[in-house]
Amino acid sequence: MADHQEGLTNVDACESMDDSLMQKKEWHLGDWVEMLYERGNTVVGLEGVEKPVREFYEMYPDLQHSVEDLPFGKLFKSSDGRLQVYVCDVTQVPSEALGKFDAVFDWGAYTAIVEGDRQRYVDVVMATMKEDSRYFLEVCHDGPPEATGIPNSVSFRTLKLEFGPSWRLRVLETLDISEDWEVESFFNSYFLITPKNSQ
Repeated sequence: MADHQEGLTNVDACESMDDSLMQKKEWHLGDWVEMLYERGNTVVGLEGVEKPVREFYEMYPDLQHSVEDLPFGKLFKSSDGRLQVYVCDVTQVPSEALGKFDAVFDWGAYTAIVEGDRQRYVDVVMATMKEDSRYFLEVCHDGPPEATGIPNSVSFRTLKLEFGPSWRLRVLETLDISEDWEVESFFNSYFLITPKNSQ
């Protein structure tokens, strides 16, 4: 999640993200976090386990930070407050603790969450979005019915039902990943989700 500061307007920032998202989709998520932070944005992350967060800070040793225990998890926070990573059950984090954001990036979290918790996850994330926010979402779909485990295969119908009628979903790109997973059918799509009342 990213909130843009003075000197970088929401429109300019979002157009820049649209242009670069698909060109750099092979980046590690930590690369995106570091890039957004270095451009002057406030970046907030949600992570289910602590190990990748510690590894991120080991990759960037000059990024001074503190660790705070919270009732629902831990908060890794940079000394300037512009980079915050919550380690917690993302379905339990109070949305008011996160704030409001111009953009949300989701690489794999949505399809990693079990079906029974996914709607709660969507509700938490959507509550953080501003009226003109953009949500970049990666979804795995049309996998074999007998397949189990992560990533979960989520149908477009389920996607639309869970996000609700107030949001516009646009496919940016679809990749055939069936060979990678050694199955007959499996696809990976990148979506841009925006409020229907936005321009």
